[in-house]
Amino acid sequence: MTKIFLLVSIGLTSGSYLIKNLKEGPYHLELHSFEISARRLSIDSIHVTGDSTINLTTSYPGPCQFNYPKDFKPGCAYGHSDNIVRIVYGYPTQKNMRKAKKGLIHLGGCVISDCDPRYYCTIHNKDL
Repeated sequence: MTKIFLLVSIGLTSGSYLIKNLKEGPYHLELHSFEISARRLSIDSIHVTGDSTINLTTSYPGPCQFNYPKDFKPGCAYGHSDNIVRIVYGYPTQKNMRKAKKGLIHLGGCVISDCDPRYYCTIHNKDL
């Protein structure tokens, strides 16, 4: 399956994109944003045939998947709740660097948006 990546700038574009001259076959489309670092949109199973035109309508960036209820207990999508650490954002202090090296926290980077994950699975390398 061929992957197509679009890096978009929310607010500077219309949200309409034209991708031309694709070879026939299955595709996977991913939308990423400069402004919204954690939100990605993935669309699998796009099949291009001959001279076909495919119109995909979607809401991007869509609702934040990292809104947690008040008493949220983080757990991995693969069914375990061990090896889940807190994500720390911003310029790391020496103390946070030591914690990250020990695997006690995960460094999330300096770019912060309105929709950032707070937990990380160290087994599967996934944001929660």
